[in-house]
Amino acid sequence: MARNQITIKSMSCDLNMNRDTLARKLSGKSPLYLDEAIKIQRAFFPGIEVGDLFATTEEEGR
Repeated sequence: MARNQITIKSMSCDLNMNRDTLARKLSGKSPLYLDEAIKIQRAFFPGIEVGDLFATTEEEGR
């Protein structure tokens, strides 16, 4: 996000979601549902697969 200068606030506006709710979802404190992940991927990171975009550090090593 930082590399592409995308803020949580701008994402939340585009996704029609509360900023704090989105922040909790992205930090892993609240569940991020598949449909939400797909919306984020399509709107902001079309060149990255959803699985790669939301991979955890543990999954990256596999």
